[in-house]
Amino acid sequence: MPELRDRLQATLGAAYTVERELGGGGMSRVFVATETRLGRRVVVKVLRTEIAAGSSLARFEREMSLCARCHHPHIVPVLATGEVDGLPWFTMPLVEGESLRERLAQSGPLPIGEAIRLLSELADALDYAHRMSVIHRDLKPENILLQDGHAVLADFGVAKALYAASSEESALQVTDVGTVIGTPAYMAPEQAVGDLVDHRVDLYALGVVAYEMLTGDLPFTGMTPSQMVSAQLTRAPAPVTQARRDCPPALATLIERLLARDPAERPGGAEEVRAELVSLSSGVAPGAPRRSRGVLAAAIIGIAAAVALGVVLTSRRPTRSAPASTELRVKSLAVLPCRNIGGDSTTDYFSDGMADELITALGRLAGLRVASRASAFAARGRSDDLREIGRRLEVGAILECTVQQSGSRIRATARLVDAAGEVQLWDGEYRSEVRDVFAVQDTIARAIATALRLTLTGVAGTPLVEHGTQDTAAHDMILRGRYFLGLRTPAALLKAREAFESGVQRDPAYAAGWAGLADAYGLGIPYGVYSPDSALTRARTAALRALSLDSTLAEAHAALGFVVMFGDRNLEEAERRLDRAVELNPSHVQGRLLRAYVWMLKGGKEQALGEMEQARTLDPLSLIIRTRIGTMLHFVGRDVEAIGAFQRALEIDSTFAQARAGLALSYAMTGKLQDALRLRPHGEPLKGTYEAGQWGFVLARAGRPEEARRELATLQAQRKTRYVAADALAVIYSGLGQADSAFAELDRAVAGRSISQMITTVEPMFASLHRDPRWSRYLARLTVRELSRQ
Repeated sequence: MPELRDRLQATLGAAYTVERELGGGGMSRVFVATETRLGRRVVVKVLRTEIAAGSSLARFEREMSLCARCHHPHIVPVLATGEVDGLPWFTMPLVEGESLRERLAQSGPLPIGEAIRLLSELADALDYAHRMSVIHRDLKPENILLQDGHAVLADFGVAKALYAASSEESALQVTDVGTVIGTPAYMAPEQAVGDLVDHRVDLYALGVVAYEMLTGDLPFTGMTPSQMVSAQLTRAPAPVTQARRDCPPALATLIERLLARDPAERPGGAEEVRAELVSLSSGVAPGAPRRSRGVLAAAIIGIAAAVALGVVLTSRRPTRSAPASTELRVKSLAVLPCRNIGGDSTTDYFSDGMADELITALGRLAGLRVASRASAFAARGRSDDLREIGRRLEVGAILECTVQQSGSRIRATARLVDAAGEVQLWDGEYRSEVRDVFAVQDTIARAIATALRLTLTGVAGTPLVEHGTQDTAAHDMILRGRYFLGLRTPAALLKAREAFESGVQRDPAYAAGWAGLADAYGLGIPYGVYSPDSALTRARTAALRALSLDSTLAEAHAALGFVVMFGDRNLEEAERRLDRAVELNPSHVQGRLLRAYVWMLKGGKEQALGEMEQARTLDPLSLIIRTRIGTMLHFVGRDVEAIGAFQRALEIDSTFAQARAGLALSYAMTGKLQDALRLRPHGEPLKGTYEAGQWGFVLARAGRPEEARRELATLQAQRKTRYVAADALAVIYSGLGQADSAFAELDRAVAGRSISQMITTVEPMFASLHRDPRWSRYLARLTVRELSRQ
């Protein structure tokens, strides 16, 4: 009869090349193989005949499918299962490194700090798996692998799979050679006698492992299996401190609780254990990993295997599982702002930046709609109910993250949830140096792509999150800049520009920094922070510099599109740039908003409204998008519909100045003058555009000319000390019927390169000027493509 290796090779066929047999464990024979198509080395574990006897292969594979759902930095994932000559087999990634058993045999008890760190990692893995309804049942040093000095737990749930596959309902039995489905020395008393078990059997085994890490011995030694079970049921082990005097009392107490004979006296869960260990680690040197490749390696190992195979959807609650159709209907996603754990509010920019960069990365995935930052952050501010957030954002899945920064190190967790039923689809935890944050973000993004069965078309060989800089201080500056950019106030935009400038001074090759600087200058114009004459040139220079460093940055293409549309008045080039931005990132809301303006200015009214609806879908809680839908409807003379759009914006924030101004204008255009007058603005208008004159126009339209002139006087006084768009005054003059003054201000707007002069061509507030011959001459000036002022 052929050897098992030959039979295994015949079963696996060309998909794998079986290389050699390793020393097997008590339950299986272990072979090293190469997965032909991917060139990935794996281990193939074939259950021994005496273990597999009387088992149902179907039940075994069904239970192992649950194990395959576990992919965590400290869990070696199950990749595939099958059977050869009636013997079940399964594959796992080949982890290069020694087992904890080998380490203890060679070096003896571990240093306190290293033991605490490894136990924390194991507790973290157990907490994850227990939340997935998977119990290990056979936790022991042989199943704990040390990859780059970090714990990686193997054979997760195999014991449970064998128990479920057994044709007998009796308790697990010890074999003559001392192997069990669950090893006696590490078995909780209730497990040893065949009682019903739960996750606390793994906590007991973790206590045994901890005891052995610190003392080099088991709690009970020199006994037969039956004697050991008897001792576990009737005796307490000697205190750890008896053999290890340097053991902190709190750690000794924790181990004693883990080894409690009564499950009710053990800690409630692995998360509680991990929290106590983390607390202990703050006062103990952690024990650095034994190799220098970094803590991220263990995370990448676990994720890489899952990404290569695909992730099976899993349940957040033990009693529920993800429906089989989840992967088909989750085609939209929101990334909530990352929670800043343990930090103060001055570091919120870092956690917000993490979410920002994940939004950008995920937005590049074909087939996935990603809600914008503005809506996602707004939704979290209004509710913690994920179903409610999902409904508001109109998305099928939600990504929650936490970030904990301590000096140069970060700890990030991420959890993907099906919003409709709060079913957990994926989660992971990553620890790294701040300099490795891009790799952490890229790993998270790729894991999510796999969880949702998305194809990484066009980016399979490149990172989703670019390693834009090796300078952590430069990256920090860019995160600060994006944080302030999102606040959209004049003071914040100044701080954003300063932060971006500091970032690119530190690293002139940081493309994202230059793109951010272009946005800071561009957005500063409508808010009256800068005059367009200088800011447009600086925005153009920054955007072009960004694109010379990275031509795939959607943000840079959109920033350049803004400049060429409103500064150069070149609609064809603007459309090309904005099309490219949306092509690179279909979820880029700013690109879609600007593209809607291109369509409107080219006469494509319906296309513009359609683009705005796309933007609203991506950014359903965005005040500016809802407001601009109203603005676009106003442009095409549909002010009755515009009223509804502005009102929907004000349902989100009744104080939003631009929505109030737009609503007042549409009321005035439809003759509802009293309703318009009740909306007197109490916020800062956009001084850098004609919209600063909207209220004066409403007053003039409502028969309040003196009040309209007071608005004019205010704007005239303000522009002596700051930038105020000349077409803002032209709007009021138009409302008052003073055509000469209106055209004089429009000429001034052209000379001053007002960014809203193009929009005046479709703005109904200027309708009274259309019959004047000077209007056609004004339009002719706007169609001339001016050379860039460098």
